[in-house]
Amino acid sequence: MDIKTPNWATSKTIGDISEIAVLSPIKTGIVPGERRTYEERLRTSIEVIAYRHEHNVPTLLDKVPTIHFGRMMIIRPEQYLVGSRVDGVRYTGDGRVPTQMDSFVEAGSAASGLVAAPELRSWLLTLVEFDGDLKVYMRDVARYLSKSFDQLYENCEEFPGTAKFDEFWLWIRRYQINTSFFYVPDRDLTVARARELKRLKPELDKLAAGLACSAPPAGPGTDQAIDDSPERTEQPSRRPPTNGTIASQDSDGG
Repeated sequence: MDIKTPNWATSKTIGDISEIAVLSPIKTGIVPGERRTYEERLRTSIEVIAYRHEHNVPTLLDKVPTIHFGRMMIIRPEQYLVGSRVDGVRYTGDGRVPTQMDSFVEAGSAASGLVAAPELRSWLLTLVEFDGDLKVYMRDVARYLSKSFDQLYENCEEFPGTAKFDEFWLWIRRYQINTSFFYVPDRDLTVARARELKRLKPELDKLAAGLACSAPPAGPGTDQAIDDSPERTEQPSRRPPTNGTIASQDSDGG
């Protein structure tokens, strides 16, 4: 794979957490020996992973110990061509939204009904948040996911596989795109730390419950006891005599 070094996008890192966004082109046409397109095969593979995760069944992504969140989205021409004016593309009545495109029909064929339809493709957008350095993370992907990762991304153009890391790394950088804003509220909370806190939480809850039970209850006379404290019951000093008069207790012979 001949890929020259372009002005690559860069990942953002906030605290201990980094991100990567990859927009890779999905192959067009039918998978050899199958009746599915590459896009349909990719969509099926993603749906299997999503179903397993939603039902709390381990997935291939569980093997990478530094992933916080991950998302995969297939973006079709009908979505990114909204509001466009492309010759050869059918639009709805208002002329702004493209009609559904049949992935089985090759652009420009007689069956498509278009004389000179443009060559359009769908794209796979992959977003991941993880701990640490990007290259270290991609090495973990190549090490722990390998063939499972290959089965997903072999549906994308020029994907070299993960076996030869240098070529795999160049492919990732080739299709990486910049993230304009990366928000991380807990920038120092790594996956390892979060799992440790989750493991300790039951014991911390028990400790907190025990401390709450050992505290003496507040009795009904607590407020009165506070009001009767020496600081609150100290008598005010007598006023000194004025105009030469003598205090009342002295005039009574006290």
